[in-house]
Amino acid sequence: MDMQKLAVAVRSIGGIIILVALVWWYRFFGGLVEEADANLVEALPCLAIASGECGLAVGLASLIGITAYTPVVFWIGVAVLVAGVVISYSIKKEG
Repeated sequence: MDMQKLAVAVRSIGGIIILVALVWWYRFFGGLVEEADANLVEALPCLAIASGECGLAVGLASLIGITAYTPVVFWIGVAVLVAGVVISYSIKKEG
């Protein structure tokens, strides 16, 4: 496989994973924020971390059988995206 195509594919996959994480985060925390009459911006840190209030919300959801959002998916997407950028950078540096 051509390295440029590989770089594009890896970046695209990373972007898709991040998009999936964003949708999952919105679906999970959007409902919680609506019920609490709060602002969704307050839940934005929960996209990347699972401690404090974010961890509490996830823990409570797990207790009642709801599939809770986990930031692991977001970080996997970021890692894959960065890998694609590194591949692209190494191709340009060689060429």
